[in-house]
Amino acid sequence: MIPFDRYATDIEMIQSETFVGGLAIVLAMAIASSAVGPWQFAYELRSIATIRERFGATVARGFLLVVAITLIACGVMILRGVRPRFANPMPASEPPTQILIR
Repeated sequence: MIPFDRYATDIEMIQSETFVGGLAIVLAMAIASSAVGPWQFAYELRSIATIRERFGATVARGFLLVVAITLIACGVMILRGVRPRFANPMPASEPPTQILIR
């Protein structure tokens, strides 16, 4: 199990984290509104259409809601600065000291 620490109190929040966390929450709201509302745009995705054909609209709707809840949780974690202990963010002003190529 990977231990998680919070570093948001030690450093400034990076602007890209704000963008990615906010984008995850906005996409989650769009997916959730498609699942519970009259909109059908999410059901046009190939994987959701396959789930809908095999298991029915209720299971596809539940799957979309699980995806939306997961995205909201990820967005909140990103915005709160929760990260694995090994992921130390670099300040935006400092370039990387080495590039690892594998």
